[in-house]
Amino acid sequence: MQVSQIQIDNWLSSYSSISYKRSDIECQFWTDSDIALLYYAHSKYDRDWQSIAQKYFPSRTANQLKCKFNYLIRKMKQCRCPDQVQAVQVSNLVGNKL
Repeated sequence: MQVSQIQIDNWLSSYSSISYKRSDIECQFWTDSDIALLYYAHSKYDRDWQSIAQKYFPSRTANQLKCKFNYLIRKMKQCRCPDQVQAVQVSNLVGNKL
């Protein structure tokens, strides 16, 4: 699969260090503990992304959380990964973060 230079530039610009709309929002890469915390917060607050953003991810927007969660669900369905493996990873990582 070939990737054009325009696609690379778009991808890199989406990960700039500062969002220009809100100065308090930073675009950072997702760590494993962030993903685990997102799963935990979703299990607690369901799809109330605004509450999750305020309580667990103050440097991310509700839309970023929603998009990342939906991406992870799609990825899990494509891989046909068992939910038990993901749940074990979440419980291990969430215990360290909280």
